[in-house]
Amino acid sequence: MISATLIMSLWLPVFCQGGHPKIVSRPSDPLIARSEDKATLNWTLGLLPSETWNSSIFEVAFGIWKDPGFLKTKLLAIDRHGEVLIRPNYEKKISCDFNMSKLQVAFTLHGLTMKDENHYCLQVELGLHQPPLTDPVMLLLEDSPKITSPKQENFSVNVGDNLRINSQAKGLPAPNITWTKQGRIVGNDTLIVNGVTPNDSGVYLCSAHNQAGEDHKEIVVTVLEHNYGSQKLTVPHMPTQTSHDRGSPVWLFPVVIGVSVFLIAAVVVFRSRGHRCKRNLAYEQHIDEKASGEHFTTAEI
Repeated sequence: MISATLIMSLWLPVFCQGGHPKIVSRPSDPLIARSEDKATLNWTLGLLPSETWNSSIFEVAFGIWKDPGFLKTKLLAIDRHGEVLIRPNYEKKISCDFNMSKLQVAFTLHGLTMKDENHYCLQVELGLHQPPLTDPVMLLLEDSPKITSPKQENFSVNVGDNLRINSQAKGLPAPNITWTKQGRIVGNDTLIVNGVTPNDSGVYLCSAHNQAGEDHKEIVVTVLEHNYGSQKLTVPHMPTQTSHDRGSPVWLFPVVIGVSVFLIAAVVVFRSRGHRCKRNLAYEQHIDEKASGEHFTTAEI
């Protein structure tokens, strides 16, 4: 009986005044922020007309929220007199700004990293006669994608070789990467073409995208059809010459053929005469030797 009377005595003034302390405005949930930046969470409180921060609020705390519903880790607290307490090692990580007369409070997290992506909560302690006001908010980090690899924009590969181009992109959440050629998807994180042909030459588009945005990079692939060592071997193009081509007279080709035929005929004649001279010389030597033999025979007689 005493307990019931005590409870009614504590709650009756609240009901009689026709309202309860409440949260008037709050951050968006989830709150989206960028990494390496800062995020500010703003709240406005509502009290009964006869109440003030000093008279009714014992503590305004901000920290990490734990499901199903309690403040797991206090990072910063403001007491009824406006004194601020910050958790050790968080002095540079978190700050606050508040207006006690307007019942406004703001908490700012600095230098955001993936570790800061979490559920946070405002908790307002109103004393023993009322349960605390709690308002959890999810902080999400988003960064537009940025392609970091490949850095070069031109690739050369020999016919029949395998082409492999790795790609990377940074962003939050982690971006998805696709490779396309003429609007057709040809790869995901890595572009792989086995046994390339001349048809594989062209412009490839590397695209990275997530819910925060997208990034694109064009890559030019050149397929070398002939290769000697490390140098590209090319076959010069011989254009068809006509009588209208400047510097290319039509009579030049017959002249070249005539000169070639003349030189070949001269060589044949020269070689023929050479063989004939050799035969004459051999015949003369034979006659001389025969005559000499007959002379010696006559002398001996």
